[in-house]
Amino acid sequence: MTDKQSFHGEVRSNLNKLKPNNIYLFDDPNYRKDLVDVLRSLRRSGSLCDVTIRHGKRKVACHRIILGSGSPYFRALFVESESGKFVKNVDITEDIDCQSLDATIDYLYGGTIYLTPLNTVGVLRAACLFKLQALADECSFALSKYLSSENCLQVKDIALLYGQKKLYARSWRFICKNFPEVSRSGQFLEQNEQRMEEILSCDDVHATEEQIFDALVRWTNFDRKERGVHFAKLLRFIRLPLMNNKLLVQNVETEELVQRSPSAKEMVMEAMRYNMADSVTRATLRSPRTMARTWSKMVDVIMLVGGRGSSPYESRTTICYEPRENTWYSLAPVPTVLYDHSVASADGLVFSCGGSVEGRSSLLLQKDVFVFDPQYNQWSSVASMKEERAQFAAGGHDGLLYAIGGMMNGPKWNAVEVYNPVSDRWAFLPKPAIPRSNHTLVTTETHLYVIGGDGHEIEPVISVERYDPSSDTWSFVLPMSCGKVGACAVLLNDRILVFGGSNGYHTMKQCEAYDIGRHQWKPIADMTEFRQNAQAVAVDGNAYVIGGRDFYGKRYLDTIERYNPSNDQWTVVSEIPIHKKGFQCIAIKISKDHLQPFIKNTKKPS
Repeated sequence: MTDKQSFHGEVRSNLNKLKPNNIYLFDDPNYRKDLVDVLRSLRRSGSLCDVTIRHGKRKVACHRIILGSGSPYFRALFVESESGKFVKNVDITEDIDCQSLDATIDYLYGGTIYLTPLNTVGVLRAACLFKLQALADECSFALSKYLSSENCLQVKDIALLYGQKKLYARSWRFICKNFPEVSRSGQFLEQNEQRMEEILSCDDVHATEEQIFDALVRWTNFDRKERGVHFAKLLRFIRLPLMNNKLLVQNVETEELVQRSPSAKEMVMEAMRYNMADSVTRATLRSPRTMARTWSKMVDVIMLVGGRGSSPYESRTTICYEPRENTWYSLAPVPTVLYDHSVASADGLVFSCGGSVEGRSSLLLQKDVFVFDPQYNQWSSVASMKEERAQFAAGGHDGLLYAIGGMMNGPKWNAVEVYNPVSDRWAFLPKPAIPRSNHTLVTTETHLYVIGGDGHEIEPVISVERYDPSSDTWSFVLPMSCGKVGACAVLLNDRILVFGGSNGYHTMKQCEAYDIGRHQWKPIADMTEFRQNAQAVAVDGNAYVIGGRDFYGKRYLDTIERYNPSNDQWTVVSEIPIHKKGFQCIAIKISKDHLQPFIKNTKKPS
């Protein structure tokens, strides 16, 4: 064949299927691995190296073409700079430890790295310096997994320094939720005055005011000579009026640091006067120090997301049910009308994924993802899924969000994706054996269980498949008593409770429970109504089933019934205040400050 000749044909990588008019693609599976091994060996032996990284007194011989190919930092230094070809030595800051630097250089040579609780901070520093965004994202996620009361304050500072916003938010939430343990750590005692003010003034700290006061005393006594002058200023951020007078007299007033500060003593007296005042007088004494922190106002609610109402405004309306008070409230509306979508909780946030909209001749599948932050009662958008899908199942597990199956554009409906909230990226995972839509999903501490659904056969799917994230594998468990499409399920007391659904002929009200430890299915009490495509959540040890369609699958139900596992009984507890179909439910904790009494209004206010 001459240089001007070319050959056009189908490309095949299987030699056994090669035909005369095909092009054969030979892909040596060992070549890349062998190449990486050779390159790393050459670096370690110093062979063919043409640039030296100087790290303090250490010198690390490397290859310019490898560093420049893998790192934008080195590429700018060697290629884009006018004097790049003369650069023979590169100085690296000693803020990066030797082991982390060596591991990161090794990553540039082969794309693999071992991250541990000991080296991840250093690798993150190196990744940010060398502008390795993918590695920095992985370090951020690893650090979020390694968070502990001993390192969370350092991780927060590192995240702020290197612009890792989601790692910063996650570490800050960890500090607030675990403040009593964090305040006993060595890192807490090393915080400066400004950082102490940031922590003590935070409305989200999960601790009593007595615990916060004790933490301030420990911090001050750690270096009383230098920190004693800051004690009274920082005491202003502790809400002393929320402590009862007995604690104020016995624990606060007698503290030596308080006795030595006239302004601190005055704050204690102010708190006592507030506690002794009647309600009218208290109203005149209100101040930031008399306002309860957010954690003490948190309540469990069942959030209804999306669905179709009688108007676009009603469709976007988000309402929630507070079971203890049997009351309905409003939350921030969703950004757009959502239908056939799926909702799940991960990393303390609520995610609404995918769905469908009506096109001119068919449904148009969606892949958009919206996230609700209960801390701020706000919706925002994040990275879209890789596949458009509807009538699928989503679930959160170990800080990650999973999307499984559903209606998709193509013949196979069993694609699985996982979303990392820290890196804001989706990735594909191994597929289950059976394609499913309109199925349900339950997550446990160790596995994800995919239950029932429409498997494109004559009857609904009876099987249950289980995904193990640790081994990245799927397996079957004992099937249900019958196939079910449009069932709902929750995890309660180490049992998976499956409610209703359709057996392919009519809607069911029968329920059954799978004992995870014993690997057994057992029937439980029937619901009071026949339901398919209902929603189920667990709150305070009870299961709640919301909405769904009736026996014939035509009428949408507005009732909510509660299942009590202790006596195996169902009770109708409430009715949804607006008629919507296709909504999704999730149980969350949210501050009472964000809950507004629900007032039905089908017209968008001007």
